[in-house]
Amino acid sequence: MELVQTGQFREDLYYRLNGIELNLPPLRERADALALIQHILESEAEEPPALSAEAQHALLGYAWPGNIRQLRHVLQMAIALCDGPEIRCAHLPAEIVRGTGLVAATRMVNAAGGASPGAAQSAHLADDADTSALNAIQLKERETVLALLDEHRWNVRCVTGSGHMLEESIELARQLPGCDLFLSAAGEEVLPLYGWTVAKLREHFRVMRDNSASSVPVGMLYDRDYHTVVIAPATSNTVAKCAFGISDTLPTNLYAQAGKQCVPGIVFACDTEPSVITQSPHEWVEVRPRAIELDNVERLARFEYTTVARSLDELKAALDQRLANLNLAWITSSS
Repeated sequence: MELVQTGQFREDLYYRLNGIELNLPPLRERADALALIQHILESEAEEPPALSAEAQHALLGYAWPGNIRQLRHVLQMAIALCDGPEIRCAHLPAEIVRGTGLVAATRMVNAAGGASPGAAQSAHLADDADTSALNAIQLKERETVLALLDEHRWNVRCVTGSGHMLEESIELARQLPGCDLFLSAAGEEVLPLYGWTVAKLREHFRVMRDNSASSVPVGMLYDRDYHTVVIAPATSNTVAKCAFGISDTLPTNLYAQAGKQCVPGIVFACDTEPSVITQSPHEWVEVRPRAIELDNVERLARFEYTTVARSLDELKAALDQRLANLNLAWITSSS
């Protein structure tokens, strides 16, 4: 209408083209916000989790300055972090639980002022954690650890559906500083057979599950939240997908996107010899990898920013080298 008033647009043409005017209210003013939340959950997960009463209250009480796009992103992350049938406040960003955008605004100011790329990640952990039971020394230790994580960002560990050297691989992961665990759907099925449920893993790691749009965890790579991607152990299927650019699982997608961001990847391949002795859930067995599976390992080893480990010793050596490059050290106690 302003163009009509200034003579830059014909008035008769304006009224000829002008149809129904729709006014879309912002998300915070919508009366159907709960139905919209449920719709997004159903579109993002095959078996959408329910909302706890507290989480529902937090979502409905938030102002949503980013409108529906922000809501979808928050729900995608909540689905990825959810370890049961229900989304709780622990799965939501601290600023939403508090019902204010102050925390997010503060982080953006800090980032503009030169905070490290991993600062938002560690700030989220700092906001969510209950430190009331810590004494002064423990609080100081916690601040030091978070500062180191701010400086060096985080390490992501992917687990696929292989049981080969699984216990040893998890033990190494427990000794890595700032290690998050990303599970494939197959990995989540296999791990309980070896005594590792998602709940048990969450006692030691922050766990991402392959039950939502992978854009959320993969997006952390683009935000430079992670400095290394480790797939250990990697099935022959995962190795083949990585070697031929197929990224249809959470671990293979993370590996592919890490390569595009020049983020180093370490892949602990299972099938690397004509005869491999490995542990099934109940006994030790011998497997005989085919020539194509051995060829895929060699093909993957030629990729840029990729180190292929063919044994547990090689995996440990590759991690040693990566930690040295980052001026980091192993955690001496994983208890």
